[in-house]
Amino acid sequence: MARTDRTARIAASVARSAGAPELVDTLTALEGSALSSLLLEVFRARAARVSPADLLHAAERAVHQPSSADARLLNRFDAAAFGAAAGFEARDLAPVAPLGACAALAGVHPNNVLGALRGAEVLGDPTVPLALEAALRRRDREARRGPPLRLCASARLLRLQPVDAPGFTPHFRLFSLVTAGRDVGEHRFETDALTDHVLVWLRLASTLQRQGFRFRRIEVEISDLEAISALLRAQGVDEDEIRSVAAAHRVGAADAVLAERGVELPSVVDDPRAALGAAHAQLPEEVALRLDRVRERVFPVIAAAYPAVVLRLDLSRLEGLGYYRGLALRIRFHGPAGMLPVADGGVTTWTQALLSDRKERLFVSAIGTELLCKLYRPLG
Repeated sequence: MARTDRTARIAASVARSAGAPELVDTLTALEGSALSSLLLEVFRARAARVSPADLLHAAERAVHQPSSADARLLNRFDAAAFGAAAGFEARDLAPVAPLGACAALAGVHPNNVLGALRGAEVLGDPTVPLALEAALRRRDREARRGPPLRLCASARLLRLQPVDAPGFTPHFRLFSLVTAGRDVGEHRFETDALTDHVLVWLRLASTLQRQGFRFRRIEVEISDLEAISALLRAQGVDEDEIRSVAAAHRVGAADAVLAERGVELPSVVDDPRAALGAAHAQLPEEVALRLDRVRERVFPVIAAAYPAVVLRLDLSRLEGLGYYRGLALRIRFHGPAGMLPVADGGVTTWTQALLSDRKERLFVSAIGTELLCKLYRPLG
């Protein structure tokens, strides 16, 4: 929020200096084509003033630098990932998405995505265009009655929020999965999609280990963000405050807020009813049933396929509140860089909003290609 306020103040100051205090509102009210024409001329004039020396200086910025990961290793990773996701239709995404896509669907602030001219923005989240394609292909009611649509993609994206975490850079590659389908009752879609995505990531991990990637213990955390929200409300915690400090690149940042208030959430839950005690009764009935079904349906399948993987139900996760709407997954690999979350995903309401259909369901997830190839790469 502070960064947003600062941007607004700077824009207002520039408008006043130009003698047009209403400049931002005036430009915002322009038709898209008119604004594009105006800005195209502005950028044409600015580009004409750029010298070779200016270019060389600009090329030093991290956002313009090529990835430090070995390109051949990235390609090997992608080959392994597409193999692990053989049940998903592979797509090669456009480098841009419709302007405002990340903000409208994923809630990413526009300041953190590079807006472009002509109604576009540089790709900031590959699951967003995959969700848009799924919605386009499921617009027809007959298509919605068909089987779930499974899509996957490898893509380089750009995020502009300041990040000081090791291994994170402004642009990076992710491999993403999307499953779009219909509510068939008893949380069947959600539990099936969750199982499917986790198994893809574990198949990929097995392949990478055989190729020499250096990670040992693998932990799979399954969470339910609606259950966690209910537990927070029951203890008088303002969920909006938690959202403001919790982020995927700041894992654990929100824990300090809870610690200050003496609030604890269960991180290892064998039996939700027993572990939560009286708090279990405060969960919405549908949420309580969903937790039971995860234990009954999801855990046995994953444990049977990968018995060495540490698998747990975690009701202490704070990252993703308001982003995921129910079940979520997070996978950690232990290796030279420590135990890092490398895959993340969950249920969203994006296709419900796009198709104005509350029965639509969407499960998205992604793994950090760049992170793994930089921090867990094979030796030699």
